[in-house]
Amino acid sequence: LEAVRRDGCAVRYAAVKLQRDREVMLEAVRQDGCTLKYAATEFQRDREMVLEAVRQNDKALDYASEDLRADPVLSPSQAQSNAIAGSGARAPVYVVTEAVAGPGRIIEVVVAAGFCGEEFKTLQLPEDATLGDLAHRLVQQEKSSVVHMVMPGKLDAIGPLDVGRPIVAWTHNVDQTQKDLDAFCTLS
Repeated sequence: LEAVRRDGCAVRYAAVKLQRDREVMLEAVRQDGCTLKYAATEFQRDREMVLEAVRQNDKALDYASEDLRADPVLSPSQAQSNAIAGSGARAPVYVVTEAVAGPGRIIEVVVAAGFCGEEFKTLQLPEDATLGDLAHRLVQQEKSSVVHMVMPGKLDAIGPLDVGRPIVAWTHNVDQTQKDLDAFCTLS
């Protein structure tokens, strides 16, 4: 895995077992999107794998399965502007602790840096804002081009394929997320 983190093309020379390992291939396409060419067919059909590859190199779409090439989320412009980190990617984590309808046509989103972070920020976004819009606001404050996000009622991270989902879907469930986070931080 470390060799692939340094040079995605190293996967070409790896054992077939490693070429069929999803984590290894995700890291390989993050380093060199065109290594999708050497991926197993199942990975060339995997939307998240293809998105990560295209995010790194728009030519990688040529190696995706035919049915995914027309997927708008995987188009080079969309994939490269997607600021939501994929599974296993090295990126800052933000936890949305509150998402409520604010005055006018806005949603006020309160985020904490890290799972047990004490640094809270309140962001105001239009009521029709998506998770992609929220991720873009967060990366403006980071040195990273992508961020992991955890939303109310969903303790696992949101993935890059959730980019178009509206934030308003999480304006309830806030109490449950706070309980989950309190339990997690108590165990840590």
